[in-house]
Amino acid sequence: MALLDVVLPVAALVVALAALRSARRRRRLRMPARGPMGTRARGATVGLAALVAATLAQLVLSGWRWQLVPVTAAALLLATVLLARALGRPAFLAGTVATLTLVGAVVSLALSWALPVRVLDPPPGPAAVGTTTLVVRDAGRAEQYGPSPGDPRELVVQLWYPAAPDAPVARGALVPQASAFVDLGAAELGLPRFALGHLGQVRGHATPDVPAVDAPLPVVLLAHGWTGFRTIQSDLAERLASEGWLVVAADHRYGALVTTFPDGRADVFDPDALPEFGTVDDATYTRASRTLVATFADDLGLLVRTLEQAPPDVVAGRVDLDRLAMIGHSTGGGAAVAACAAEPRCDAIVGFDPWVEPVAPAVLRSGPDRPLLSLRTEDWVGRPNETVLTDLHATLRAADVPEGRVRIDGALHRDFTLIGALSPAAPLLGLSGDTPSADTRTATAAWTSRFLDHHVRGSGPDPLADPPAAPVGVLEPAP
Repeated sequence: MALLDVVLPVAALVVALAALRSARRRRRLRMPARGPMGTRARGATVGLAALVAATLAQLVLSGWRWQLVPVTAAALLLATVLLARALGRPAFLAGTVATLTLVGAVVSLALSWALPVRVLDPPPGPAAVGTTTLVVRDAGRAEQYGPSPGDPRELVVQLWYPAAPDAPVARGALVPQASAFVDLGAAELGLPRFALGHLGQVRGHATPDVPAVDAPLPVVLLAHGWTGFRTIQSDLAERLASEGWLVVAADHRYGALVTTFPDGRADVFDPDALPEFGTVDDATYTRASRTLVATFADDLGLLVRTLEQAPPDVVAGRVDLDRLAMIGHSTGGGAAVAACAAEPRCDAIVGFDPWVEPVAPAVLRSGPDRPLLSLRTEDWVGRPNETVLTDLHATLRAADVPEGRVRIDGALHRDFTLIGALSPAAPLLGLSGDTPSADTRTATAAWTSRFLDHHVRGSGPDPLADPPAAPVGVLEPAP
């Protein structure tokens, strides 16, 4: 919670305490329906000025957000009482209003703490970060999901890249087209809209549509998991971009929680794309999961073709597909394995709890023949997927392909994403594990950056031999 988020609540607390103290002194907390109550005229004027100044400062410096509704409503009542007293009029029920203001301020502070309007931590690399968004269509592939199957598959794609040294810097929104995202996302999550209403004000450190640095850019394709979305690992994307990578992520339409198009269209995920486990027979579930992972993998192939044939203007002439990596979370991790195996230029794979069970059996039998790093959280290690992943690593190891598995104890599957970063109350709500999600993301970025540098760019130490200094995560020995 930033200092600017609490300007109005703190000011309201101070003024309300002063007003309540004055009311107690004058009436010993007896509050008749009639009669002058409250502060002296001079004190009322000072208190009123403080509330007005704090409100203006809050609006100008940090903007309006729904978390301020309780304190704003109560402060308005208190301002009315103070104005009456400043004008020499009776100030009715000043003690009651001051008490309500105290409660409103505390409630707003609690909401601002639990659901803060955040700015992501700045990326550590030497370059500023730019970002751009485009829509790509695969005319040769029919959409299988959603209300209109049969139309060409269409994706919204976002790129992060090192910006030119003289490019302007402005923080972009974490969630583009946030209004549509909030409307659909809140409905699907069973939350009131206001609970997500502040997401449009959360900021990263990427400036939209600025020129890229004039240098060849190695490429990372980043795939989200089932019901994720393209910016759910923006902190990792910004870090890699600040270190010289072109990072490309798509909303895997109907597998993303919400896909928001620049023209205002929005699509929510299709639950039939992956039925709840146990609600259908095993054969149906296996068929659906394999189709989903294959769809995500084909999306990654479409991104490669787009970068090769029709890259966005801001990176045109700078895309270096001879240095290419694929990374992904959960379903996206399985897709990264499958897509990298099918793309000869792919040099390495990083999976975050990669869901490899649905990967085509032929790929699992032979292995993708590319260096593979798998980071796993404690709650996924005991699942059946772990056996398949272990066998995949054993296949690579037998073929002398670099591979490694890192285990992060005390972390949950979603700790690889920004979900835990958006609220310090996440552990209380079961949205993150006992290990702080910030530590999990720090370790994820450190391992990923070093692995890609070594196995794609050919620089720096190999983390499989020289692990990075990270707060959590242990490289497991080969069985």
